[in-house]
Amino acid sequence: MKKIVVRFFSVNKTLLSFLLIALVTGLAMSKDDIPQWLDTIPPNVSIEPVRKMHSSLFYISLKANERSTIWYGINQKDKMEQFKNTIPVTMDGEYTVYYYGEDDFANKSKLDSIKYILDQTPPRITITPSSGIYTPRTVIYFNSDEPCQFTLLRAQSDSIGIKVSDSIVLKENIAGYIVAADKCGNKTISEYVNFQIDTTRIIFTVSPSEGIYKRPQKIRFSGIQNGDVFFTFDPVQPQQWFTKYTKPVDLPHGLTILRYYGIARSGLTTEIYQKRFIIDTVAPKIISYIGKGLKNDTVLLSTKEQSVIRYETGITNPTKESNLYSAPIIVPHKGKFIIRACAWDSAGNESDIFKWESKYDFEKPSLQISNMGGSFSKPQKIFITSNEPAKILYTLDGSKVTSNSLLYNSSEGILISREGSTTLRYIGIDEADNASDEKTYQYFIDSRPPQVKVRISGKLQDGSFQVQLLSDEVSTIYYEIDGTSGNTPLVYSSPLTLKTGQILSYFAIDRNGNKSPVVAMDELKRPRTEALPDGGVYNKKLKISFVTNTDGQVFWRILPDTVFKPLNGNIVLDKEGIYSLEYFLKGENGLQSPTRRNEYTIDWTAPNVQINLKKGLKDSVIVFFQSSENATIYYTTDGTNPAISSTSRTAANKYFQSTDRIIIPRSKDTRLAFIAEDVAKNQSAISILDVTSPRAIPNVPSGKEKIYDRILSITLNTIDQSTIYYSRHGNVPTTDSSVYSEPITLIESDTIIAFVVDASGYKGQPDTFIYLIDLPPSPQIFISDSAISGKPVGFDATGSIDRETPFEQLLFRWDFDGDGKFDTEKGKYHKVNYTYSKSGNFSVILEVTDKANRIAKISQLVNVRGICPSDMVSISDETGYHFCMDIYEWPNVPNKMPQTNVSWVEAKMACIDAGKRLCNAKEWETACHGIDKSVYPYGNAYQSRKCPTEGTSLFKSGNFKSCNEKVNDMIGNVWEWVEDKNGDYPLLYGGSYNYGKNAHCGLRAEGNIASRSGEIGFRCCK
Repeated sequence: MKKIVVRFFSVNKTLLSFLLIALVTGLAMSKDDIPQWLDTIPPNVSIEPVRKMHSSLFYISLKANERSTIWYGINQKDKMEQFKNTIPVTMDGEYTVYYYGEDDFANKSKLDSIKYILDQTPPRITITPSSGIYTPRTVIYFNSDEPCQFTLLRAQSDSIGIKVSDSIVLKENIAGYIVAADKCGNKTISEYVNFQIDTTRIIFTVSPSEGIYKRPQKIRFSGIQNGDVFFTFDPVQPQQWFTKYTKPVDLPHGLTILRYYGIARSGLTTEIYQKRFIIDTVAPKIISYIGKGLKNDTVLLSTKEQSVIRYETGITNPTKESNLYSAPIIVPHKGKFIIRACAWDSAGNESDIFKWESKYDFEKPSLQISNMGGSFSKPQKIFITSNEPAKILYTLDGSKVTSNSLLYNSSEGILISREGSTTLRYIGIDEADNASDEKTYQYFIDSRPPQVKVRISGKLQDGSFQVQLLSDEVSTIYYEIDGTSGNTPLVYSSPLTLKTGQILSYFAIDRNGNKSPVVAMDELKRPRTEALPDGGVYNKKLKISFVTNTDGQVFWRILPDTVFKPLNGNIVLDKEGIYSLEYFLKGENGLQSPTRRNEYTIDWTAPNVQINLKKGLKDSVIVFFQSSENATIYYTTDGTNPAISSTSRTAANKYFQSTDRIIIPRSKDTRLAFIAEDVAKNQSAISILDVTSPRAIPNVPSGKEKIYDRILSITLNTIDQSTIYYSRHGNVPTTDSSVYSEPITLIESDTIIAFVVDASGYKGQPDTFIYLIDLPPSPQIFISDSAISGKPVGFDATGSIDRETPFEQLLFRWDFDGDGKFDTEKGKYHKVNYTYSKSGNFSVILEVTDKANRIAKISQLVNVRGICPSDMVSISDETGYHFCMDIYEWPNVPNKMPQTNVSWVEAKMACIDAGKRLCNAKEWETACHGIDKSVYPYGNAYQSRKCPTEGTSLFKSGNFKSCNEKVNDMIGNVWEWVEDKNGDYPLLYGGSYNYGKNAHCGLRAEGNIASRSGEIGFRCCK
């Protein structure tokens, strides 16, 4: 056989097959002559997954053990497809997959197949009968709409249950959850089921439990199921005569035998049960016997019924933990002995407390004290002793000694250390409770030296001062003036006269020998200054001057000023108020006087007194005074001038009181006259009131001489139980007029006339209250034209009104740039024009003056835009920053599709080529929010279809003019924007990039190209 060697490096399958066929045919080799290098073994194709049953979507994958082409068909053999990617199975059903493989040598594997089942629907389960109580051997059936395996779980959280068939014979109680699992593993868990076997036996309990009780009890049968209960208190009564239980039954007093049984509905009768009860509500009583002896007494205690007796020897009441009485108590004849006992019977009844007391000692203890009081310069320790065992009680605050006072400790004694006077009181009480007489001693501890204060009086201009030395305790004060007394200081007894420049030295020694340090008082030698007049309350303007004891410069300030300034001339206080003046003198030698403060009150306004009247007892009137400040009210009841009348009386007090009341008897001669005087001696005008005639008193003073510049709320006051009738606009009221019940609001001048009818039917004379109101004007500004720099802007104030002044008499003046300087004079300038030279935000101020010279102002912000090219619009922010922006998306041509799907660099270069720049973040947000700063370019609430933020279409520029109707008068598609990573905002929605309701001025997205969806436009600024 001829040997042929074939070498090849890279051929496709078709070429390889051709060569093989040519070789086999050309050489006419027999089957047995197939060379070893020739591949005749078909590929082995495997399929995944191997599992055939599935409860969720899965993917089919085919692979071969060598390079092969794999063919497959689903539910058909005659139409096969080449396998390239995994095959998803998503729909429920049965799938038969046929498949084979063919390698590069055309070897085909055997056609194979596998059957898959996808079932994602859990089974439906029904259980019959439903949960309940059933007789034994009842059959429970579990049914499902497909073949399933049933499992019983005791709890939903259990992972392992008990497998059951589709029917169960009820032999025991069954409770839990039934799980049905189909072949694909889909599971359904039933609701909780509970099947119980009916035993038809009666179940009940009885309370209380048998025993002994000290309170009345009721027998109660509870938890009765499947039957009835019968009972009796008769220990020999036949069963058929028992009473059926329907409600709680009282137990008789004493011993009771309760017998009872139950009868089930099936007729089954329980055995007869029995309980024993004793009701004992009578407390035991302790009986005592006292045996008297020569040296001891014997106390015997007992009760008529079986009881437990416990006792205490002392004043403590016995408890169940006290000493158990089991034998007679032996009491020795010594001091005092107390026995307290109590008994408890078997029912728990408690007896009254038994008390026995015997006293064998009647002598008081005798006490001795180590220190009987006095004055001391250091703390003292006191010791007290007794002639017999006794407790000693004491107090140190001078209060009477009681059982709760301090207990004396003989090892520590009593320490008296508090400065000043201490009162010690004490008594002794022996074991027989005999108390000694109470003793009292005074101790005075003074370990501190006396403190001496200096009081200087006099004026600098007099050059002489009275100096008074004052000690804080009784002591002797020694002094010398300018060191003239030698070695023996003088004893101070009365105020000293010193002159400017003298030095006073002094010290003091108290009664206990405590000596204070020597102090040199050089106040009269150091610089001093005084303000004239002195501080106080004045009802006139003040000129304040200063006197000094040496040459120097006076420095002063009026709080709250923080800096002192040199005095140049006098200080003038020419306005009402409270002034705190601080000042000091700086001498030529550099020494400085202490800083002094004078308080001045300038008040030349007389107090204003309002009165309220109420009906008093019998025929009297209670007058309530209410002053606008603290004031003394002088009044008379005979109508005479209270400032000079001998019948004048006072109410209130100008130092600390502004309200008071007086009671005046009503008579035909009673007329109340009063004036008020404040602490500055300002006096109000005399007011005279006829209290015999009921009158209405307004809370706001009336009269032609007073004009108010505010809206008034008028309250009318009168005596209790009186009725006020009133009319407005000067009309005379009658009993058919309005009855006053709430404050009267006046917004313009008016005249109120009112009269009062008191509780007795007496009608007072009408009072007229004239109120003149002149309110300031109400200015209004209307900007008639768009504000553009270089063009006139119209301002209109014709909407301004004033109730008291006709419009043609109002005067106007304007400040157009808010610099505080008015650009027009006062005049008839209700319509004006003004041209701004630059763009920005300007505050326009309008001032309106009425004929009474009342002035009102109003300001309004004007946004002045710059001049932009015709294809751009002018925009300004709240700071006045101005810029221009394209009207439409690039290429800024109306009714043309925006250019989209461009990068940030491309967008920026396009704007530069057009002689503009790409808008930045702040400019985009300013344009979107507009002047109103709304959430969306058209307002604060989202509106569907307002902008192209819904759907996927791309629109031509200008199709959504209402989208940004509130944004700087701009037109175009939309104003929502997204953010690129460089921080600039070249992007606006062209329509298809849909954020829906979220597409508002604050929305930001990420990305470094102009569009994540490829359909977002951009605009340019300059």
